[in-house]
Amino acid sequence: MGCECALWRLQDVREWSRIRRVRPERLSRDQGGGRLRSRLIFRHAVIRERFRRSTPRRAWNSFQQGAKIMLNGINLDGLNSAKQAITALPEAGIARYGVELDWQGGVKMIAKTLPMSVGTDKIERNFTWTIDEPPQLLGSSTGPTPQEYLMSGVGACIMVGFVVNAAIEGVALEKLSVRMSGNLDLAGFLNLRPDAEIKMGGLSYEINVTANAPQATLDKIAEKAFAFSPNAMTVVHGIPVSGKMTVVRPVTDAVGVK
Repeated sequence: MGCECALWRLQDVREWSRIRRVRPERLSRDQGGGRLRSRLIFRHAVIRERFRRSTPRRAWNSFQQGAKIMLNGINLDGLNSAKQAITALPEAGIARYGVELDWQGGVKMIAKTLPMSVGTDKIERNFTWTIDEPPQLLGSSTGPTPQEYLMSGVGACIMVGFVVNAAIEGVALEKLSVRMSGNLDLAGFLNLRPDAEIKMGGLSYEINVTANAPQATLDKIAEKAFAFSPNAMTVVHGIPVSGKMTVVRPVTDAVGVK
């Protein structure tokens, strides 16, 4: 059965949640009578079998564990609540990010996340990662390059959009991957020719998905995933980049410097 089957109709999900709270096999004849008990047992079995046949094991397990409306690991109740909150108070939808990079010598650096915020919520982000270049580009290959991180940021943002939009459309995903590729003319970075582009020549992505859904539905999901990807749109349309520099003089050089 396809993922677009009646399983994901809201009334079925609500009925499933309601029936889960009152197991019909536990009803006595004094709690509704034998006929009502028989109907509930039958309906309970039908919905359980519909869920079991029409969802991947992970989705089925998530419904077994709780009454949240979950699909592809996305809490649809939470998503709808977030939409309502941001509609009512636009400031609640403003997310702010920050990272800091520390030089490790050569072209190697350590990046770390700074606290972020979503609306008025402050979120600690304790993550670090290494950025480096291959030996051919003066590095030692201890981590991905800046360009690889750039492509992974765009690809990950597209993937998030695909997962969320698939959940909204009621499509259960079995497998999903995004492959990114791009090229760069080093002559631009090294300022060797005035006609050499400094920016990357372009990015391309390929989505590979395993899902039992119509092609038209998957195409729609993919289009939305790209069109509403903040990272992809940042690259496509560009944004202003501002900067400043703070100079700290070494102690040995501080004497006599004005």
